[in-house]
Amino acid sequence: MKKNIPEKISRIEKNKTKYEDNTFDYVVSNHVFEHIESPISSFKEISRILKPNGTLFIIFPNKSVWYVGYIGLFFPHWFKKNSYLQKKYLTICYYLGLGRKRHLKTSGSSYILNDVTFYHSIERMIKETFASKPQNISYEYMKFRLSISKLKKIYSYVNNFFIKFILLFVAKKKLGVFLKLKI
Repeated sequence: MKKNIPEKISRIEKNKTKYEDNTFDYVVSNHVFEHIESPISSFKEISRILKPNGTLFIIFPNKSVWYVGYIGLFFPHWFKKNSYLQKKYLTICYYLGLGRKRHLKTSGSSYILNDVTFYHSIERMIKETFASKPQNISYEYMKFRLSISKLKKIYSYVNNFFIKFILLFVAKKKLGVFLKLKI
């Protein structure tokens, strides 16, 4: 790994970075924008620091995903926020030993789901900010993940309709959307 890579990684805090205009060829966001209540300002900052012909990659869970990775449970975000049923579901999962970040208990999981997670219409926001529609690269991303996984033996079958369907289904239901935008 090149020594200068860590200094090229940073957070956008208060919608600003320390970088000058047109600094980067690529910006990658992996499961971040669902934790920003109003991401338009962050998109504008990304637009500022990307070079002309730069590329933005975003992995973003939307409301249709089945699995909420940051608490390790299936479907809790499908319940109405802070509802009785959501709280019961989280409590039952907790007592069954299910989920991640169990030290947060039910109240911590509820906080993550209801107070710091926002399911945006991310494609619309990107189009508004960058005046361009992002490309969905879910299939390409899943092919790449398969090529480096323990299941790489089946990589030669990725163009098979059935395998392609499975890869896209898994991407959509477990992880969300994978978008690429060339500026």
